[in-house]
Amino acid sequence: MKKLLILSLSVLFFACNMAPKVDYVVFSGKVENPSGDKVTISKGTQEFDFELAEDGTWSDTIKVESGYFRFDDTNESSEMYLEPGYNLYLTLNTEQFDETIKYEGAGSGPNNFLAAKYLLDESLDQGDEFYKMDEGAAQAYLDDIKAQMMDLMEKQQDLPSDFVEMEKRNISYSVEGKKIYYAYYHPKVTGEEYEASEEFMAEINGLDVNLDVDYELGSYRFLVGEYHENKMDEMASVSEKLEYIGTLQNPKVKSSLVGNFNYELIPGGEYNEAIVAAINEYSDNEKLKEIVAEKAAALDKLIAGNASPQFSYEDVEGNMVSLEDFKGQYVYLDVWATWCGPCRREIPYLKELEEEYSDRNIAFVGVSIDKNDDKQKWLDFVAEKELVGTQVFSDSDWSSEWVKAYAIYSIPRFILVDPDGNIVDAMAPRPSDKSGIKALLDEQSI
Repeated sequence: MKKLLILSLSVLFFACNMAPKVDYVVFSGKVENPSGDKVTISKGTQEFDFELAEDGTWSDTIKVESGYFRFDDTNESSEMYLEPGYNLYLTLNTEQFDETIKYEGAGSGPNNFLAAKYLLDESLDQGDEFYKMDEGAAQAYLDDIKAQMMDLMEKQQDLPSDFVEMEKRNISYSVEGKKIYYAYYHPKVTGEEYEASEEFMAEINGLDVNLDVDYELGSYRFLVGEYHENKMDEMASVSEKLEYIGTLQNPKVKSSLVGNFNYELIPGGEYNEAIVAAINEYSDNEKLKEIVAEKAAALDKLIAGNASPQFSYEDVEGNMVSLEDFKGQYVYLDVWATWCGPCRREIPYLKELEEEYSDRNIAFVGVSIDKNDDKQKWLDFVAEKELVGTQVFSDSDWSSEWVKAYAIYSIPRFILVDPDGNIVDAMAPRPSDKSGIKALLDEQSI
């Protein structure tokens, strides 16, 4: 009898171990006031679309490996963490996206923590006040952010231990990453010369950039990218930088770094062909390769002196405004959107520039590429921020023919057109680059 019992247990154990391993996630939810007809989950080159029913609900099963993903509702996004076996139900109201996002079911713990961590980080954000601090105060501020995030994690009981350990590193990397922005914006905000001290940047300078286990973390990828970007800053030409990328061993790092050269493509650029070739060779992002090919073709038509592509868009009063309406004036175009943080950061500098050149022969025109459904949001934003100059709303956001003609794949984007309607600079300096934009305007004797 005893032998039969042992045999039965052995068979049961074997049978359990032969059960199929779960390699999928069940993902469902409901969005109130959706921005579009679908929501998306993405990670690197992976992308899953979920079509919304009329009531904003969806339910589907996707095959994934463990890791961080981005949940996207067209206009806004949030970080997610998925593991095979999760069964998540998400609810949110897009009118208060970050404040209302909530998860239920298996895997809800890590995801509710990520949502709460973002809200905490947002509540602690002091904007330009942070960049005005001296290094000592900035370090104390960052230490406090890190401590509060760690405390938030310790108070949440339903987090797997391996996720906790990973998030500890993630938090540390993300807080250190804020120092990169501090070093960049501190001199711009204060007007003072500044170089970050070795003590302040010690952890960044001592970073091990070859940790494959942490390359899953966007905060770590950012720091690794900065490390290699700093190395490449010492190189004289784009071709040298592309050769450097070719010497790297990690294909994920190569793919990430070479993708950034998409932004090095310029009208008539001597390295355009080499950049396209390198992206085709090193990038694992097929969609990026398609975009780069289209962009390079469009940029060939945007050489200084060529006629500018034209638009006819509605202004805040509902009147149609075309680029030709400004014939006889230089036009400084600001392509932006209400949801774009870097665009909003340019507003104070743009206002300063407009005021300084208010009596010159130049018009300032803002072109919003917000979604059509967000037109009222755009109108409210223009009024609230007291944006000056002429403000117009593109006819179909990123898909506008004018936007595509100018090869605009990221914003903010600034463009200078001359009084004859010809291109001066299709990628003009931003207002925050005070010396760069003033030098360009001075060259035109504006």
